[in-house]
Amino acid sequence: MPKKPDWEIKDFSGGLNDKVDDNLIANNETPDCQNVIANKIGSLTKVLGSAKLNTVALGGVVQGLHSYYYGTNRKLIAVSAGKLYYWDPMDKSFKEIALPAESYPTGLDASAPVYFETLVNYVVGFNGINPPFKWDGTTVSVLANAPADGQFPCLFKEKLFTVPKSDPSTIVWSNSFAPETWEAVNYWDIKKGDGDIITNLVPYLGELTIFKRYSTHTLRGTYIDDFRYDEINPNVGCVGPRACVQDGMYLYFVADDGIYCYNGGNMENLTLTKIPNLWSKINSEYIGNAVAGRWEGFLWFALPKDSSSFNNFVLLYDPLTRAWWPRTGLNISCLAEYNTGKETKLYSGSSYTASPYVSEQWIGSNDLGTKITSYWKGKAFDMGNPAIKKKAKKMLVADGNNTNDATPSISLDYGTFQDLTYLDGDNLVRRFDCPNTWWRYFQPKLTHDVIDKSFEVRGLTLQYKAKSKAK
Repeated sequence: MPKKPDWEIKDFSGGLNDKVDDNLIANNETPDCQNVIANKIGSLTKVLGSAKLNTVALGGVVQGLHSYYYGTNRKLIAVSAGKLYYWDPMDKSFKEIALPAESYPTGLDASAPVYFETLVNYVVGFNGINPPFKWDGTTVSVLANAPADGQFPCLFKEKLFTVPKSDPSTIVWSNSFAPETWEAVNYWDIKKGDGDIITNLVPYLGELTIFKRYSTHTLRGTYIDDFRYDEINPNVGCVGPRACVQDGMYLYFVADDGIYCYNGGNMENLTLTKIPNLWSKINSEYIGNAVAGRWEGFLWFALPKDSSSFNNFVLLYDPLTRAWWPRTGLNISCLAEYNTGKETKLYSGSSYTASPYVSEQWIGSNDLGTKITSYWKGKAFDMGNPAIKKKAKKMLVADGNNTNDATPSISLDYGTFQDLTYLDGDNLVRRFDCPNTWWRYFQPKLTHDVIDKSFEVRGLTLQYKAKSKAK
């Protein structure tokens, strides 16, 4: 038979695809990977890590994070164990912000998430249990006249909107430019009595998108006299207050059956087309705690996976290539982008009680000092004809210049992965010997499990021969 060319992979940017059989996926896709990323064509690397911001542990799970800027001052605010803090970059520690004892005798509820919104002169915080508060960078006080059990505040058309916990199918709002004036007529029932509850309020395309758990609605207009309500989708909603993020002209949000993209008219389930099997492992019982964010060109979705009751897993999504990249080792309860005055950073709060820290994301090669274990599996290669037996000769791995090396291994006919025998090479290309065995299917794997190190692979080449007849 004619000589077959060497088998090569020079592009890894397709990301995870577990919907299609692993010998039918695109050459640049992977049926299984962890903690790797391909943010440019021709390069596979380990994801960047995370590092503790505070070395002294907070009291528990981080209930909320917010970036607050007023005048020339800037503060990163955090809530943990019912206490309110701001980050002091000089002392490199969180300093407690004293809550008025007469209104918060035992502090904030220690288990309820706290949601923030920045107004003109101060930041406000709502948790659905304690009276909403405001902080002007110096003093904390009760936000007068606001619903005592308001949740997830949202500024829209210069009005402060919220949803009372006791009336979760109703939105209420303050007067324009007057967040402490709440008139009785300022409310709108959102399909009340349907057995569903409002989960998120998001200003989008000049409208207020109102998510319920299982449906989506919108409020158009500026004042109560010209507000107009419409139901956008009666079957798809957002699971929680932190589970939606805007990127450009699109909203991306977590629903019970997947992650959706919304353009103001249509909704598309992005997980259904590429990663339905992975999505089936998300713990639907606790998915309401999901967190969505955006950083370095990727959308971040922190989720509870398998039997976890807290977010222990992250899905990274590249909206340009539509590629998914699973990320393990992160426990995220909330996210906040914070401008230090010199640069903008992404911070996360821990969702895990044993790790009560705020962490900077996308930095270094470890997760809070722990190594990041990465791997990538390639397409199962059969030369387009599994009836013909093949035998591998050599595997060539093209590396980024002067990088720590990923370990290549192969699986023959879906057997156990075997590490390859290193022959020779340099900083750019390494050559490995392959098992002297005939096979029908060949699958490569790259693994990296080294602390304080990353890797970069720019291509794989398999030199092989095939029998002249099918057997």
